[in-house]
Amino acid sequence: MRLVPGLLFVSILLAGCATSRMPATLSEAVYVAMDPVDVKGTVTFTSRVPDDSIEVRFLYPDGRPYSSGTKWKIQQNDAMRQMVKEYSLAKFSPSARKHIKVKLTVDAIDPVYQKHQGIGKTLLVAFLGGELDATVSCKHMGSVVVEDSTTNRVLIRKRVIGSASDEDVQGFGTGTQTSYRWKGKDKAELIMARVCNASFNRLLMQMDRAIDQALLVDTKR
Repeated sequence: MRLVPGLLFVSILLAGCATSRMPATLSEAVYVAMDPVDVKGTVTFTSRVPDDSIEVRFLYPDGRPYSSGTKWKIQQNDAMRQMVKEYSLAKFSPSARKHIKVKLTVDAIDPVYQKHQGIGKTLLVAFLGGELDATVSCKHMGSVVVEDSTTNRVLIRKRVIGSASDEDVQGFGTGTQTSYRWKGKDKAELIMARVCNASFNRLLMQMDRAIDQALLVDTKR
């Protein structure tokens, strides 16, 4: 019986299965933080996480996982590659004499849907109506290596992490009038896609700082 509330909630929420496709949008914050450099750069992107293996974890308020009976997958590798390409075009100068190689690797992606209500409230809302809310979050974890293309000398090697979160509200019965989903504004799948995009944008900002640090270190040698 302990799995029934989670199953009930998520089955209504996602109708049995769902896919969130991350948009390939480089955020304005990345452009604002970025300092274009007079350096030719080659960025190699690698994701160690296949799209078909990225599944949302469902958690109770205390952090315990629950089995939803639902497959909610995230597709984002193509979007990440496109964002890295867009970043490279804005950051580097193709005509510069100095050339660096940047290797960005994403080792893990952790999308999470964590309810704010416990079992009792979930059952009550499921049967009598009302609202249930949750935190939608995502974390990207990886590494960046910057090398001098001429000497292959490693200028910097650094772990990078990006994370982001947002809130989701679902209305059932009488609660649908104030539900985000009922209003047609943001379905949970779209919220998750947006959060994953924001998380990867923040990882790119970490990479950008690592590149600037590497170039600064190189000029002091």
